Amino acid sequence: MWKPDKKNVSDKEIVGRRVFGKKIFRAPRERGLFVPEIFYDTRLENDLSFDRLGLKKVDKDVVRFLTQQCYQHGDMQNKKFVGWATIKVSDIKKIKVSQSEKLEIQATPSQ
Repeated sequence: MWKPDKKNVSDKEIVGRRVFGKKIFRAPRERGLFVPEIFYDTRLENDLSFDRLGLKKVDKDVVRFLTQQCYQHGDMQNKKFVGWATIKVSDIKKIKVSQSEKLEIQATPSQ
């Protein structure tokens, strides 16, 4: 299983946001055109939240491990886990936070 660097996030990493019963696509059947706000952390201002899923491609073992946690979390919160919204770090950096801020991505390991 892939183990990400605890200090640096590579532009080549694939990251994902856990989706719990939300509308994440701009229009029906337009996969890949999800709303970028899905990555915003609602608990903190101007912060993003995502899981690191692999380098250059999604690591199946990482996703399998995290998905089990997603279903458990969903059950505890009475929300249905519906899947992942994934994107390459180099692409997520293009999401504009504000007029004056440049987006910086830093690792904040939970463990």
